[in-house]
Amino acid sequence: MTDRVHEAAAQYSTGGKPLRVEEFFRAVANGLLGPHDRVELLEGQIVAMSPQSPRHAAVTSILRERLAAAAPTACLREHSPIVLGDLSAPETDVVVAQGPCERYLERHPQAQDIWLVVEVSDSSLARDRTLKARLYAEHGIPEYWLVDLPKGAVEVFRTPSAGVYGSCERIRKRSLQASLEAASVQWRVPR
Repeated sequence: MTDRVHEAAAQYSTGGKPLRVEEFFRAVANGLLGPHDRVELLEGQIVAMSPQSPRHAAVTSILRERLAAAAPTACLREHSPIVLGDLSAPETDVVVAQGPCERYLERHPQAQDIWLVVEVSDSSLARDRTLKARLYAEHGIPEYWLVDLPKGAVEVFRTPSAGVYGSCERIRKRSLQASLEAASVQWRVPR
């Protein structure tokens, strides 16, 4: 992490305690953390995010387009934070939340607003499969997709309860495109 990120963490955390979401966003608003600081807040800690490969960026955009077609009244956000309690503001690759998007002009989507979170993973696969899956399940996110770029698969987590997902289906077809298509075709906006 950069010196600016360490400075922001030191200035806005209170007495070595975990950094709270409001402190994290205050550091952003005050310019201590900016758009070039690729970080997110996980369990009170500022965590560095890896730069995106062209494949990661393209897959994220493809998924967003497919999900937008499946959920025309939803609010789809790409590479944007969500708020999970007082200590976490992960920056998801794609989030599908209750629309319209105007409801998020003054705040980021919170757990009760969210229908689906998608993480496209390459170097962050272990963290996305463990820490992020647990965070999303603990906060009741109904469905979480983990796109495993190295293996060309999509892991679909459903039925959150007590910090874990009750089911995980691994979709792996002849290509990543086919795996994404299979997951997208199955997904429906919750009623």
